[in-house]
Amino acid sequence: MYSKEIIKGKKWVCIADGPRDPVTGKRNQISRRGKTKKEAEQKVKDVLKKLEEHGIDEKKVKNITFDKIAKEWLEVYALTGKKRSTLRIREKEIKFLNRYIAKVIVAKISHKKYQKILKDLSDKSYPKDNNF
Repeated sequence: MYSKEIIKGKKWVCIADGPRDPVTGKRNQISRRGKTKKEAEQKVKDVLKKLEEHGIDEKKVKNITFDKIAKEWLEVYALTGKKRSTLRIREKEIKFLNRYIAKVIVAKISHKKYQKILKDLSDKSYPKDNNF
C-alpha cells in the first residue's frame, strides 16, 4: 500500500493493488482520498475487502444503468432452469420498468422513485398477476 499527500487540497491519497481483472488479467489499482493518512488507507482496505469477498467494484456499479443490469440478471435467471412462461413474465415486468427507468443509473433509483412507479402502474390498471 502506498500513501501520499496531495499539496493543493491537503488531502491524502492511498493507492493499493487490487485483484487483477479476471477477463483481461490487467493490473487493477485502487485509490481513495481522505483527510488523514489513516482515513485514506481505511477506505482502500474497505474497497479491497468488498472486492475479495463479493467481487463488487463500486466504481463500475455506480455507472451501470437499470436496463443493462436487468438484461444481465435475466440472462443469469434463465440459466436456473425456469420454465419459459416464467421467463416471459419476468421479461414483461422488466419491459414495464424500462419504460420508466431504463437509462437511470441503478445507484440513483430510490425507494421513493420505485414506489412512484408501482403506484403509476397500479393507477393504469395493469394486471395484478404481474407480481408488481
